[in-house]
Amino acid sequence: MRFIPALLGSLTVPLVYLLTNELGGGTLASFFAATLLLLDNSFVCVSRFILLDSFLIFFILMAVFTYIRFRQQSKSPFSRKWWAYLFACGSFLALSVGVKMVGFFAMAFVGVHTVGELWALFCDSTIPLRVILRHFLIRTLALIVLPSVFIYLILSVHLRLLPLSGDDAMMSRSFQSDLLGNQHNISTWFQPEKIAYGSIISLRMEESQCYLHSHPNRWPVHVSRGSFHQITSGQQQVTCYKQVDDNNLWYVAKGDADLLNEGPVIVRGNGEQDDDVTLVRDGDIIQLFHVITRGVLHTHDVSSVVTPSKQEMSVCHAHDRWKEGTRFQVFFYGFREYWKPFETLVKLVNVGDIPTTVQLTGHVLPDFALRQYEVVSARDTEGLMELWQAEHHEHHKLRAVKRASLPKLSTFSKIIENLQAMFMANTKLVGEHHYSTRPQRWPFLPKGISFFQDPRPDHRKQIYMLGNVACWWLTHGLLVAFLALWTWYTLRLVRNHVDISPNKYRVLHCAMVYAGLAYALHYLPFFFMNRTLFLHHYLPAMAFAYVISGITAEYLYWLFYAKLKPSLARGFVALSLFSALVIFAMFAPMTYGLESPRWESLVSTRGLFACRY
Repeated sequence: MRFIPALLGSLTVPLVYLLTNELGGGTLASFFAATLLLLDNSFVCVSRFILLDSFLIFFILMAVFTYIRFRQQSKSPFSRKWWAYLFACGSFLALSVGVKMVGFFAMAFVGVHTVGELWALFCDSTIPLRVILRHFLIRTLALIVLPSVFIYLILSVHLRLLPLSGDDAMMSRSFQSDLLGNQHNISTWFQPEKIAYGSIISLRMEESQCYLHSHPNRWPVHVSRGSFHQITSGQQQVTCYKQVDDNNLWYVAKGDADLLNEGPVIVRGNGEQDDDVTLVRDGDIIQLFHVITRGVLHTHDVSSVVTPSKQEMSVCHAHDRWKEGTRFQVFFYGFREYWKPFETLVKLVNVGDIPTTVQLTGHVLPDFALRQYEVVSARDTEGLMELWQAEHHEHHKLRAVKRASLPKLSTFSKIIENLQAMFMANTKLVGEHHYSTRPQRWPFLPKGISFFQDPRPDHRKQIYMLGNVACWWLTHGLLVAFLALWTWYTLRLVRNHVDISPNKYRVLHCAMVYAGLAYALHYLPFFFMNRTLFLHHYLPAMAFAYVISGITAEYLYWLFYAKLKPSLARGFVALSLFSALVIFAMFAPMTYGLESPRWESLVSTRGLFACRY
């Protein structure tokens, strides 16, 4: 399993060499860029684990490389090489998107260049319109249709090879019904048709696909967040949990039942025939008794932990201080007469002095609530996430009947739902993390990522992903120099001042148009993302930065060589690569997880480089 990431990580080094060379860089530029990437500890680290980053970086670089090769065939369109590089580019774009959604940045890069190329063809009056239309259709086929079909085939194979149920709570019931071992596939096909008093049910929030849940943990009496201090009830927690669990089960009791002093006798299972029971109807007042911990669902005028403007939800017992607020009126959504599992959407409204509705905020609770989702009782009865649906259902006096099968999803519908779920899960990865890095601080390498640390006190081993500071700081310094040089020479050319040979300016311009745009598209979008970001998110941008740094270093070398001393030019290159080698060797024990006699000196460097281990 580790062979393929290691192989692709290794192939990335010669690929950067070839890419730099394709942009016009000489042997020095290509060697300089490839060597910096080779000595970057972060690229080495991600290549040694079963991670997706090695795949992503290699496929993105290959997509850009094949597109540049394709553009070099523009003088002989529709030739064999022209077709080969165009369809190779589309294939690698599909592979990039198939690995991670960051691959869409590579598609944006190719899209921008393709639009510019088609516009140039359109403005050339010597080219017939039918030829321009042919160019457009072929690019649409190779860069849009082919990647879409490729991604469809990849995800179709993925769905075929993974038929078992796992962490799929965020998917729809129709999607889950095709997964072997899922409750929608087996256990809930037979259950009582209508919910009555005495039923045991689970309640699932329709929009967020999580269950009303409780467990023995209690709310901490005092909660502090910075200067803000809050007092809670200290009663048993009520949350929303995305996995199927017995702690999601609730016993439906009448609103006037004395559940705190005389808990109901719970009989699990279903009956052989329908006995005389009372069905729950629209507008009834009920109580929900937690089956496992034998407490009653409850709300009161105590601020919730994450959303203080809304009321806390908890489970109360006979010995608890607050015992009011256990009666809820059920309202059926959509003119339903009976409460049916998987069909009826219900709203739970507490019947206290001020009606409040049981809602899901979508916020993640702290560690003391096991990072589950916050459930509150809100006075705003028009909340967005307030409709619940019963799923699991059993009643010892009701006969189980075969439930109507869920609608079958096509493979295409499953793929779309899978992509939507991935996107929504990605947007919810928000907040600070001990190893997170925001994009404005990333070039300075403030943090890495700890992958492993030996817990034994006499074994000082740790695998810590950290970039080579010599490579990173040198590269970003060269990026600034490159941008200044390109801007200066471009403005001078606009004013008809030629300060640089056409060949050298062409190399700088190609580096800006291709590597510069790729770097920007793989870096700048992170400024507009609220999700938690880590060092590995910026590695594709860093690969393109190495390409630019190689071309800039070569230009500065010849500039120093021609206008200053040749020894100064050689010293600049040698010192840069030697510094990268020294830093790589210094942090190699952390990269490879080795025992090192220099461990104490390694830890002491965190003050120098401002890195948090």
